[in-house]
Amino acid sequence: MNKKKVLIYLLAIVLTILIAYFAYGALSEKVESNRFPNESKVTTTNSDPNNETIGEVISETKEDEVDESKVMIPDFTITDYDGDSYSISDFFGKPIVINFWASWCPPCVGEMPEFHDVYKVLGEDVQFLMINVTDGVRETKEKALNFITKNQYIFPVYYDIDLVASLSLEVYSYPTTLFLDKDGYVITGAIGAIDEELLRKGIDMIQ
Repeated sequence: MNKKKVLIYLLAIVLTILIAYFAYGALSEKVESNRFPNESKVTTTNSDPNNETIGEVISETKEDEVDESKVMIPDFTITDYDGDSYSISDFFGKPIVINFWASWCPPCVGEMPEFHDVYKVLGEDVQFLMINVTDGVRETKEKALNFITKNQYIFPVYYDIDLVASLSLEVYSYPTTLFLDKDGYVITGAIGAIDEELLRKGIDMIQ
């Protein structure tokens, strides 16, 4: 097994653990979204049909401890609307927020305004990658662009053509948000829509 496959395997394990935790959280009592003791890693899920955000603390790492759970994100390629390709490593150097979304996905649409508001404030210091899951059937670049234009969003939008990036990272649920530090390590992530408070707390963990 080569190094890239090992990295993808490790990231898949992390995401699988997150998904399993979300499933457990959906069956347990709701946790208030402001519970971030010691800026712990956080995940969210939306089991509420009214799109109520639920925050769940999954682990705590003290400042003097080495977090061995960090995984370097495997390199993958996305494109802009014109078809120019970019590797995720092209964006290293700043903290990175990756959001996989689709215009047909109600939770994705619901969280977009808050992502936009945070981007307008922090976009100079944090790299936002709003990655559209462009399968070419249910979602096309034209549909995605029409949605972005209609809502006057100005954050950077990229396209995951034929879901190559999503599948390589084993991202099967939308929206999914990953928070990477400036060196490309996955610090935390969320499956399901998140609100501005949780988005900002995730960003605080990678700055």
